[in-house]
Amino acid sequence: MREFSYLQVNTFTSKPFAGNPVGVITQGMGLTDDEMQNIAYELNLSHTVFILPATEPARANSRLRHFSRNYETSSNQNATLASVWVMIMEHWLPLPENGSYYYHIEQSLTDTMTIEIRCQLGDNYLVFLPSTVPQLDQPPEELVQSYLSRSGCPQNSLDQDLNILLEPEQGYLLLPLKSNKSLMDLQLKPQVLSDLYQEFNITCLPLVIDCANDNLNIQQRHFPSLKTENGDVMNCSAAATAAAYMMHHTGRELADGITHVTVEQSGYGQRTGHFQCEFLIQHGKVTNLKIGGIAAIVMTGKVILPE
Repeated sequence: MREFSYLQVNTFTSKPFAGNPVGVITQGMGLTDDEMQNIAYELNLSHTVFILPATEPARANSRLRHFSRNYETSSNQNATLASVWVMIMEHWLPLPENGSYYYHIEQSLTDTMTIEIRCQLGDNYLVFLPSTVPQLDQPPEELVQSYLSRSGCPQNSLDQDLNILLEPEQGYLLLPLKSNKSLMDLQLKPQVLSDLYQEFNITCLPLVIDCANDNLNIQQRHFPSLKTENGDVMNCSAAATAAAYMMHHTGRELADGITHVTVEQSGYGQRTGHFQCEFLIQHGKVTNLKIGGIAAIVMTGKVILPE
């Protein structure tokens, strides 16, 4: 019999039963494509990732292959974080006591990705993943009114001092709410959201921003319009979009350097995750974005296959 080590890793959290659960097969050599897909289907998580040797060692340290329940996918930030976290916890990497370590990964169906691991005092780690900078626009008023009236979002829960904005690439409609209570009490019907997505290609992204004491914090809920078979509980692009919204509405001139925005996201079943969004600002404009997070190994075991 052939045995392959398996771990379940919850990303963007330090706790069990929180964050986004990902399956990690630590040594994927010797598995066929069909076996990888069958393992992912059997584990029944949004993503299962297989760690493999790099095909081009001069360009990358290792290779990851990502699978949803039914097909191989391109790179996924939750799965990438989970894999790197396993490498850290298993002491595979020559990490410094303090400072940054850069790790290069080949991703299935995409190019090589560079991961930054920040180390402090030898046992505190924060993994930063590259991300695109979301661009926000003013949505058409008729779209906003139609969405609000049909989705069931109460008009009196909106923060009238902030604008409703649209991120057109991912189709996020950002709805600023007055308070955390308004955010957590919000009830939107999945079927209505699905119908609205089919009509407008829009996903609802309600949030509450907090700029107190110069700390930039966001409470956010992720309402996927379609609960697809490979849908993540925690969504990195949604967190990045919320952080970009915060940068848009800080009401201050952007000073060159690094600015951090913390996003707390609630997903299915009230599972929560925390994202550290790091913006690089040059000449008053955001030029780069990294998303930082931690993870927790919550389950280990073996996948046993016949010879």
